[in-house]
Amino acid sequence: MQAKLPGGNGHLSPNLHLNEIAYLGAHNSPMSKCYGWKYTQQNVSITEQFEKHGARHFKFPLHWHVEKGVPQIVIAHEGDGGSNCKLSVLQRLFTDPESASHRLKELFNLAYKYPNEIMIVKIESKLTEHTKENGTLGQNESDDDLKLHNLLVELNAPQRAITFQDNNPPTLGWCRENQKNILITIEPRGQIGDYLLKYTHYSYDVSCQVNYNLDPLEDVKNGDLLNGKTWNPFLEIHLYAENALKQKLKQKLPFVTDKYNDYSHVKKRFKQFNTHCNKMPNFILADYVDQGNPSKAIDEVNDIINKNGCFKPELL
Repeated sequence: MQAKLPGGNGHLSPNLHLNEIAYLGAHNSPMSKCYGWKYTQQNVSITEQFEKHGARHFKFPLHWHVEKGVPQIVIAHEGDGGSNCKLSVLQRLFTDPESASHRLKELFNLAYKYPNEIMIVKIESKLTEHTKENGTLGQNESDDDLKLHNLLVELNAPQRAITFQDNNPPTLGWCRENQKNILITIEPRGQIGDYLLKYTHYSYDVSCQVNYNLDPLEDVKNGDLLNGKTWNPFLEIHLYAENALKQKLKQKLPFVTDKYNDYSHVKKRFKQFNTHCNKMPNFILADYVDQGNPSKAIDEVNDIINKNGCFKPELL
C-alpha cells in the first residue's frame, strides 16, 4: 500500500469496489493554459492535475485534423467534428491542435508511475464525423475504431485497462493484484467497435451524469438527473458550469472558480446530490482543479468510506 496522495485512492482498503469511492475529475484536462490554449478549462499540466491537485478522472476530446495532407488524431474542443478543428485553432491563437498521443502519453505514464492509483479516462470522440475538411471523407467507423485502438496500444493503455460486466466493478484489491488501474470510457457508442470493445466501456453504460444549473452559484439548490436514471454503477456531477464564461459576460459575474471549487461548496454539493439521487456521487468534475482545493473534500469523503466501509453523509 502506498502513501496517501492528494485525491488519491492507492491507500484505501482493498475491499472497496471502484464505485464505492469518489474521484476528482479534471474536465477537459488537456485544455490548459500550459499547453497553449487561450480559451482554457485548466491552468496546469496533466501531471500537476494528478500529483498536486488530486485529479483521477480526465476528460479527453478527440478530433481529426489534417496535417501535411494526413488526418491525425488531436486534442480539440468544439461541437463540429468535421470542421478540421477550426474553432480550436482560434482558441489556441492560430496554433494547430496538439497530437492526442502527447497528452495521453503523459497521462498513461502516470498510471505506470503510480500503479495502485485508479484513474478514469473519459474519451469524447468526434472521430466518427467524416468530412472532406478533416481529411476523412469515405472513412468508416471500423477505421476509426482501429486507429484509436492502435493509438492506445502504442501508449500501453490496454495492458492496464479495467473491464467488468454490467454493474459489477471490481475491488481496489483485485485491480492492484492484477495490475489494472485505467478505466477507459468512450462516447459516442458508435466509436466502440470490435477492437475497443475488448477493453473500454461506453461512458453512459458506466456513469449517469447529473445536469447542472446555468448559474454556477445557484445550482446547488437543485439536482436534476439526466433522464432520471441512476442505474449506472457510477454517478457523475460537475462542480463548474460549462457556460460560466457566458454567465460572466452576460451578468458581469466575477470568474468564480475558486469559490465554486471551494472545500465547503464541494461538500455541500456532494451531500445535496447524495440525498437527491439516493446515490453517492463518484466522479466530481471541475474546471481549474488547481483552484479552490476541491480534492480536500474528496479526501474527506474517501476517509469516511475507508473507516466505515461506506459513505455516511452525517460525518461529512
